[in-house]
Amino acid sequence: MKTYLLTIAMLCLCAVAFADEASEVDQRQNDESTSTFTLVITGMKSDKGNLRAIVARSERELDLKDEPFKKLKLPIKNGKAKIVFKGIARGEYAIKLFHDANGNEEMDTNAIEIPKEAYGFSNNARGRMGPPKYSKVRFAIDKDPMKMEIKVK
Repeated sequence: MKTYLLTIAMLCLCAVAFADEASEVDQRQNDESTSTFTLVITGMKSDKGNLRAIVARSERELDLKDEPFKKLKLPIKNGKAKIVFKGIARGEYAIKLFHDANGNEEMDTNAIEIPKEAYGFSNNARGRMGPPKYSKVRFAIDKDPMKMEIKVK
Protein backbone atom coordinates (compact mmCIF):
# COMPACT_ATOMS: atom_id res chain seq x y z
CA MET A 1 0.00 0.00 0.00
CA LYS A 2 2.85 2.35 0.86
CA THR A 3 4.48 1.71 -2.53
CA TYR A 4 1.15 2.32 -4.27
CA LEU A 5 0.71 5.71 -2.55
CA LEU A 6 4.29 6.73 -3.34
CA THR A 7 3.76 5.83 -6.99
CA ILE A 8 0.58 7.95 -7.18
CA ALA A 9 2.35 10.87 -5.49
CA MET A 10 5.24 10.67 -7.99
CA LEU A 11 2.84 10.58 -10.95
CA CYS A 12 1.05 13.68 -9.64
CA LEU A 13 4.36 15.53 -9.25
CA CYS A 14 5.36 14.59 -12.79
CA ALA A 15 2.01 15.77 -14.16
CA VAL A 16 2.42 19.14 -12.43
CA ALA A 17 5.99 19.49 -13.72
CA PHE A 18 4.94 18.75 -17.31
CA ALA A 19 1.98 21.14 -17.07
CA ASP A 20 4.31 23.96 -15.95
CA GLU A 21 6.73 23.20 -18.79
CA ALA A 22 3.95 23.25 -21.39
CA SER A 23 2.71 26.65 -20.22
CA GLU A 24 6.26 28.06 -20.51
CA VAL A 25 6.37 26.87 -24.13
CA ASP A 26 3.02 28.57 -24.82
CA GLN A 27 4.24 31.79 -23.21
CA ARG A 28 7.44 31.73 -25.26
CA GLN A 29 5.47 31.31 -28.47
CA ASN A 30 3.46 34.44 -27.65
CA ASP A 31 6.45 36.35 -26.28
CA GLU A 32 7.60 39.36 -28.33
CA SER A 33 11.22 38.36 -27.71
CA THR A 34 10.91 35.41 -30.11
CA SER A 35 10.34 35.10 -33.85
CA THR A 36 9.60 32.63 -36.58
CA PHE A 37 12.64 32.39 -38.83
CA THR A 38 12.53 30.61 -42.19
CA LEU A 39 15.78 29.58 -43.86
CA VAL A 40 15.72 28.54 -47.53
CA ILE A 41 18.84 27.19 -49.21
CA THR A 42 19.01 27.06 -53.01
CA GLY A 43 21.52 26.25 -55.72
CA MET A 44 22.25 22.57 -55.10
CA LYS A 45 22.94 20.80 -58.40
CA SER A 46 21.49 17.49 -57.21
CA ASP A 47 19.27 16.06 -54.50
CA LYS A 48 21.94 13.55 -53.45
CA GLY A 49 23.11 13.57 -49.86
CA ASN A 50 22.00 16.22 -47.38
CA LEU A 51 22.55 19.82 -46.56
CA ARG A 52 24.65 20.31 -43.40
CA ALA A 53 24.47 23.60 -41.54
CA ILE A 54 25.55 25.27 -38.34
CA VAL A 55 23.52 28.06 -36.75
CA ALA A 56 25.73 30.02 -34.37
CA ARG A 57 25.17 32.83 -31.88
CA SER A 58 28.80 33.90 -31.72
CA GLU A 59 32.06 33.82 -33.65
CA ARG A 60 33.36 31.06 -31.35
CA GLU A 61 30.32 28.87 -32.16
CA LEU A 62 30.68 29.53 -35.89
CA ASP A 63 34.35 28.48 -35.72
CA LEU A 64 33.36 25.37 -33.67
CA LYS A 65 35.45 26.49 -30.69
CA ASP A 66 32.19 26.32 -28.68
CA GLU A 67 29.19 24.04 -29.28
CA PRO A 68 26.99 25.74 -31.92
CA PHE A 69 23.42 26.75 -31.19
CA LYS A 70 22.11 24.26 -33.79
CA LYS A 71 23.58 21.62 -36.07
CA LEU A 72 21.30 20.76 -38.96
CA LYS A 73 21.06 17.94 -41.46
CA LEU A 74 18.38 18.73 -44.03
CA PRO A 75 17.03 16.76 -46.99
CA ILE A 76 17.31 18.32 -50.43
CA LYS A 77 14.40 18.36 -52.84
CA ASN A 78 14.53 19.93 -56.30
CA GLY A 79 17.85 21.57 -55.45
CA LYS A 80 16.46 23.27 -52.33
CA ALA A 81 16.32 22.78 -48.58
CA LYS A 82 14.16 24.61 -46.06
CA ILE A 83 13.73 24.81 -42.30
CA VAL A 84 11.43 26.91 -40.12
CA PHE A 85 12.43 27.84 -36.58
CA LYS A 86 9.41 28.75 -34.45
CA GLY A 87 9.97 30.60 -31.21
CA ILE A 88 13.63 31.38 -31.87
CA ALA A 89 15.01 34.06 -29.54
CA ARG A 90 15.65 37.40 -31.15
CA GLY A 91 19.31 38.30 -31.36
CA GLU A 92 22.44 37.89 -33.44
CA TYR A 93 23.11 34.72 -35.44
CA ALA A 94 25.38 33.44 -38.21
CA ILE A 95 25.01 30.43 -40.52
CA LYS A 96 27.45 28.34 -42.50
CA LEU A 97 26.46 25.34 -44.59
CA PHE A 98 27.49 22.92 -47.28
CA HIS A 99 25.94 20.32 -49.57
CA ASP A 100 27.22 16.95 -48.34
CA ALA A 101 26.53 15.31 -51.69
CA ASN A 102 28.42 12.09 -50.93
CA GLY A 103 27.06 11.71 -47.37
CA ASN A 104 30.44 11.47 -45.64
CA GLU A 105 29.49 14.22 -43.13
CA GLU A 106 32.54 16.31 -44.09
CA MET A 107 33.13 19.15 -46.49
CA ASP A 108 35.36 17.68 -49.16
CA THR A 109 38.29 19.82 -50.32
CA ASN A 110 41.08 19.44 -52.83
CA ALA A 111 44.80 19.30 -52.04
CA ILE A 112 44.99 23.05 -51.40
CA GLU A 113 41.84 23.11 -49.22
CA ILE A 114 39.47 24.55 -51.83
CA PRO A 115 35.96 23.11 -51.29
CA LYS A 116 34.77 20.50 -53.78
CA GLU A 117 31.19 20.65 -52.47
CA ALA A 118 28.81 23.62 -52.71
CA TYR A 119 28.77 25.85 -49.63
CA GLY A 120 27.29 29.10 -48.38
CA PHE A 121 27.05 31.57 -45.51
CA SER A 122 24.35 33.82 -44.12
CA ASN A 123 24.00 37.11 -46.00
CA ASN A 124 25.41 35.17 -49.00
CA ALA A 125 28.81 36.40 -47.81
CA ARG A 126 31.99 35.26 -49.56
CA GLY A 127 35.50 35.24 -48.20
CA ARG A 128 38.80 35.97 -49.87
CA MET A 129 41.35 33.21 -49.43
CA GLY A 130 39.19 31.45 -46.84
CA PRO A 131 35.79 31.75 -45.21
CA PRO A 132 34.25 35.20 -44.71
CA LYS A 133 34.75 36.99 -41.42
CA TYR A 134 32.06 36.73 -38.74
CA SER A 135 31.24 40.42 -39.21
CA LYS A 136 30.14 39.63 -42.80
CA VAL A 137 27.93 36.63 -41.94
CA ARG A 138 26.22 37.77 -38.75
CA PHE A 139 22.65 39.00 -38.93
CA ALA A 140 19.92 39.99 -36.50
CA ILE A 141 16.64 38.24 -35.97
CA ASP A 142 14.77 41.33 -34.87
CA LYS A 143 11.25 41.05 -36.27
CA ASP A 144 8.57 38.45 -36.74
CA PRO A 145 8.45 36.67 -39.11
CA MET A 146 11.85 36.67 -40.80
CA LYS A 147 13.13 34.84 -43.85
CA MET A 148 16.59 34.38 -45.35
CA GLU A 149 17.69 32.69 -48.55
CA ILE A 150 21.22 31.40 -48.97
CA LYS A 151 22.42 30.35 -52.41
CA VAL A 152 25.26 27.82 -52.35
CA LYS A 153 28.18 28.14 -54.76
